[in-house]
Amino acid sequence: MKFLEKDLEQIIYEQFKSQEGCEALWVRGLVRLKPDKVFSQLRLGNYGISDIISYYKPTVESTDGNSVIQTSHRIEVFELKKDKVSLSAFIQGIRYCKAVQRFFSKKGYDVQISLTLIGSEIDLGSDVIYLPDIINSEDFILSLYTYNFDVNGISFKQHEGYCLTNEGFGYEN
Repeated sequence: MKFLEKDLEQIIYEQFKSQEGCEALWVRGLVRLKPDKVFSQLRLGNYGISDIISYYKPTVESTDGNSVIQTSHRIEVFELKKDKVSLSAFIQGIRYCKAVQRFFSKKGYDVQISLTLIGSEIDLGSDVIYLPDIINSEDFILSLYTYNFDVNGISFKQHEGYCLTNEGFGYEN
């Protein structure tokens, strides 16, 4: 029997629906809390269709009798691969994370986003293997630049804040 990506997706998606299922995933090494909502094959406007997205509502925590409201929503984007997880899977997942961030920001909500890549192997020949150690640290800042070299010498331009011109959420400005 050939194991397909949709099989992996179905297993994880179904287990996320119950506390017992989340505990079963935990025992098998996929440490996750039960999400408040879970979505499979969710269209993210023109950014694409995500494999799985889990959503956790903001929580209210009490410390010493004082209520502290956690105002941000937590979203986890799962990008699943039947075979190797490579840099292209990371890039695809980042596109979906951007869609989630844009969707919530347009609604006026703060959101914490995490990306989980799952496959049968990690492409050890790809630079994707270094990302968790760098991205999950507080000391890392990613900047994108272009350069131009002409008769006046070299110049640089920083790029940030990109999003699709037509995001496909149905309420474009």
